[in-house]
Amino acid sequence: MAVQVKAINGFNWQFDIRKYVDAHMHEDGEHQVLGELLPEPFPDLMCILVRSKGRGKTASSCSPERIFRMFWYEATRRIF
Repeated sequence: MAVQVKAINGFNWQFDIRKYVDAHMHEDGEHQVLGELLPEPFPDLMCILVRSKGRGKTASSCSPERIFRMFWYEATRRIF
């Protein structure tokens, strides 16, 4: 099983939407157009997202606040 882990030290997740869906700019240059979802890069890819409480000097002072675990195809359906 392939696993992808993404961790943040705050509140804003940064994803490149083009990894998940066919996205391009509309010809007017002002709107983004979302097309079909892209196939998962690996069969049954497990995504683990970790949001920590904050920045600390030791590992114990930066313990995870939230951990989200889902398969890649579940994540894309929740986002899009």
